[in-house]
Amino acid sequence: MRLLYTESLVRRGDIREEEAEAALRDFRARLEAAFASTQDSRPPAPILPREPAGDDAPPSPPTGVPRPTLDAILRAISSYPEGLEVHPKLDRVLQERSRMLAQDSVDWATGEALAFDRCSSREPPSGSPARTRAAARSRSGTRC
Repeated sequence: MRLLYTESLVRRGDIREEEAEAALRDFRARLEAAFASTQDSRPPAPILPREPAGDDAPPSPPTGVPRPTLDAILRAISSYPEGLEVHPKLDRVLQERSRMLAQDSVDWATGEALAFDRCSSREPPSGSPARTRAAARSRSGTRC
């Protein structure tokens, strides 16, 4: 394609053949220089993880959820009303969720669903803004 276009320009008299050859040499030289510059570069050094904090770090709070609670949440998020026709793909996902927890293994999506349900069903810690607002609403008789 380049050759046809160059010949067309020369025939029309827009450029001389020497100018076309010089432009081609210049273009190839630029390509070679760019290629050579990439060959000289090295990949960036990997970012290594920092060393964990020493013994002065505060202990982690307990985050476990009792197994019966997880089972109850999973039953709630993987069931549907009697007589409802569920899409076969969704039905397969819901059945797989039950099998995973029975095998003590859950995928990311199921873990998030369990955590979300657990967090949304818990009462906020005392003194938290959410608990303070809830107490104020209950005293005033308003509901959200």
